[in-house]
Amino acid sequence: MMSITKRFLNSLLIMGILFYNFSSPIKIQAASVSLNNCKNTHYKVASGTKDIACYTTYNEALNSMNNYPSKLGDVAYIIYMDKIINAKYAIVKLDTKSVTENINIYNTEYGTGYVNGFYGVDAAFLGYDSSKKRIKIKISGVVGYINESDGEIVPLNSSNSSFKIITEELRFRNSISLANNTIIIDGMPLNSVVEILNPIPTLKYGYEWYKVKYENIIGYIANNPKEPYLELVSEKSLLDTYYYKKNGNLYHQFVYNSSGRKIQNLYLGPAPSFLKDNVNYYSFDGIYFYTSIVNMLDDYKTGSNSKAYNKSPYYNYYLYLPYRTYSSVTANNLNDFIKSLNYTTKINRHAYYEFQLTENVAVPGIEECDAISNKTSKRECINNKRIATGKEGKWVDVTVGENFIANGSMLYNEGAAFVNSQTKYGTNALLTFSIAINESAYGRSHLAVTRYNIFGHKAYDSNPSAATEYDSINTAIMYHADRYASENYSNPATGLYNGSHLGNKGSGMNVKYASDPYWGEKAAANYASVVSKLDIDEFQKVTIGIKQIKNAVKVRYEPKTASKELYEIKSISNVPVVVLDKVTGQSLDGNNIWYKIQTDPSLKANGDYFNPGPYYPGGGEYNKNHSIGYVHSSLIYLATNISDVRTMPDVDFLSMLQLSKTGNYVRGYNIETKISGVKNKVAGKAEITVRDNNNNIKTDASLIATGDTIEVTNSEGSNSYTFVMYGDLNGDGKVSSADLLRMRQHLLGLKKLKGVYLESAELTDDAKVSSADLLRMRQHLLGIKKIRQ
Repeated sequence: MMSITKRFLNSLLIMGILFYNFSSPIKIQAASVSLNNCKNTHYKVASGTKDIACYTTYNEALNSMNNYPSKLGDVAYIIYMDKIINAKYAIVKLDTKSVTENINIYNTEYGTGYVNGFYGVDAAFLGYDSSKKRIKIKISGVVGYINESDGEIVPLNSSNSSFKIITEELRFRNSISLANNTIIIDGMPLNSVVEILNPIPTLKYGYEWYKVKYENIIGYIANNPKEPYLELVSEKSLLDTYYYKKNGNLYHQFVYNSSGRKIQNLYLGPAPSFLKDNVNYYSFDGIYFYTSIVNMLDDYKTGSNSKAYNKSPYYNYYLYLPYRTYSSVTANNLNDFIKSLNYTTKINRHAYYEFQLTENVAVPGIEECDAISNKTSKRECINNKRIATGKEGKWVDVTVGENFIANGSMLYNEGAAFVNSQTKYGTNALLTFSIAINESAYGRSHLAVTRYNIFGHKAYDSNPSAATEYDSINTAIMYHADRYASENYSNPATGLYNGSHLGNKGSGMNVKYASDPYWGEKAAANYASVVSKLDIDEFQKVTIGIKQIKNAVKVRYEPKTASKELYEIKSISNVPVVVLDKVTGQSLDGNNIWYKIQTDPSLKANGDYFNPGPYYPGGGEYNKNHSIGYVHSSLIYLATNISDVRTMPDVDFLSMLQLSKTGNYVRGYNIETKISGVKNKVAGKAEITVRDNNNNIKTDASLIATGDTIEVTNSEGSNSYTFVMYGDLNGDGKVSSADLLRMRQHLLGLKKLKGVYLESAELTDDAKVSSADLLRMRQHLLGIKKIRQ
């Protein structure tokens, strides 16, 4: 009995020990490895200047990398199996492979996308997925993951961190001070270079202060973050992909075909005025620009734009111009453009099938073989005729660029077809022309000559020989406008629809049209070049609105939510629409402004689809008078005109604030709306200040009242508006018996209302203050019928 009890007590003791061990916290030491014993199967953390540590697990290495105080020239990164797999700040160099091998981009807004590194080498590095061994990147407006074998992570490390002076007004000082006695050099030489001694600046007096070395003198210079005085030389050498402004125009420079490090520059039309000359602006979406790669990567990783040079988005007009617009270009304009390039004849299509006789005499009857579309059959036809003549000779593989076709183009005198396609299918003629010259090398490509295929239709990267053959250039143009542009890329009922604009890999036709990440920009550059060369009026002819949010937006038959849904603008960001007008409709959250838009799909008069699905015969025809819809203004950002005017039009600020303007006053907020609620509407987009009728600044807890002035400011400009709150006759932000008394006094002639307070008393639609307005206020106070703002 005693032994059983003893065993029982021993068991309890063991259980107690076990319980204590499981319930008490256990400190696990980091599984670090001596750098001397670090193998390629370990995770080594290094920086631009030294090795930092070695670990057995990825998460420990990641924590170490993130905690290292990385800065330009000394960026921490992780090496595994002799390859960099992660970095605090880096650029990704895409594998170019060949033009027939594309790179998949996973987990994008629309699923899986693709690019080809041959056409664009650089991408922004956003992170690493260790579970799937994928690299997170941003390129041409799209964010997603690529397999780690498809890209090389290049940390932003450089031993030559320096600034180039880009203004003649910069002062070199002996201390961080604005006093005159601290000036060493009053006006640094333009384009001179200083060595950076503190990569992380000191913020003071609204400037970024850098300690630098100039001609062996150490001192301080102040950079203005809003209008930079400096260009970071080391960053320029690390990334050759950037935008810049020259002679008032915008250009995009990028690297392609990394084996040869070739540079391409695209002209994109007039530059936005907020950009400065001689400054490199980094961007992988063309919407927000950065003067620092590090700031750009910080924003990209958090999905923010707080560190961008421009606080309001920029949308290039030609890149975001929807296909459902009407160019004023004429057939003669397009023909003249082709001739201006010294293409003065149509290429002889037989050049690619020419049988050259010994006597240099053409084979009789060769024209009879032209009706045969198959290349092999055509050659066989010509060969049979050669045999019939008994002539000897050889086949000549003639290529574009030989002397006898040096001045030839398959687009010669085809301008009428582009204009006709616009009339019938509602597809912008100049957009179609711009795509054609991009895809066909100005009508001189092999497909253009041999198959009349000037759009690259079905010329898949993996199988270019599958390209469509047409019987004429006219047929190709009309087919493109009908089946491709109208029925598919502008039709929300199809899987190809991501907005009807040229776009990039984030939205637009280029999401699916091409593997070239800058295909859309190249076509947009063609549009801009034609406009510039022919000096025709095309720039900013229509108002472009942008659905910036990712969520889908419903387009209605009438300006109210109960109206028939015409279609959805799908769940991706930055999709444009043509805004025709603003109208008054159903009020949503106090805003009754809707936008009348030109719809992407072709509609009947009753709002039904003219085209019920893809490849419906004749479905591409478009009636612009029937294809009309409505979208609430709170869902659309007006982009037109911000590219060349710093002060945003009223409608941009009013849309942002969700207000409407009547005469000299704005309205739209419910009675007893707090200023804090208004500020929340524009958080991250603009700064606002509200002043009362005596010009005193009101607190966030105060109510918006009649007579208050709201000042709104962002990087594009500023404006101010005066509120009218209907029923608030004394300017306290409420409707009470005091307001009823003021209206009685006005009607009895005892104390007249004036200005905005008189406006606030007009509660009915008779355009005057009368007993009807007095009755209306009584109904409001009794809760019978509320006053509408």
